Amino acid sequence: MRIIDRYVYIILLIVVTLLFIEAFNFVTDISYDSIGANTFPILIMGLLIVTLILLILKPKKFYDSWNLDKEQFKKTAYLILALFGYALFFVSLGFIINTIIFIGLISIIFGANKIDAFLASTTMGLYSFIIFDRIFGVVMPLGPLATIIP
Repeated sequence: MRIIDRYVYIILLIVVTLLFIEAFNFVTDISYDSIGANTFPILIMGLLIVTLILLILKPKKFYDSWNLDKEQFKKTAYLILALFGYALFFVSLGFIINTIIFIGLISIIFGANKIDAFLASTTMGLYSFIIFDRIFGVVMPLGPLATIIP
């Protein structure tokens, strides 16, 4: 790892720490979430702070052992495209269909066979919808399934 990388991580750590502090003051007029609107930003910023500290403190030999090749970069690019697609079609396709497609694609990208990918993505899509929508009360978009699911 180059020294410039550590400087970038330190700058990012400062920015993320400021965002973490600011997230405690985040207040909305509408209380649509039982745990508060600032919980998610606090969790994300906290994870980023821990990750950046680890990146700053890790020894050089850790980075030399990564052996990143072209195939891994391709998988990462596909993953990023799938994440953008998931966000783009979240409302129009609905949570269940979108999650099934997303998890299926990710499973195939990382080497699962198509049957296992289909079974895992369908199970995760349906059960995560039940958990979030029915148990936690977080309203999820249904997309085309809105006429089928009450």
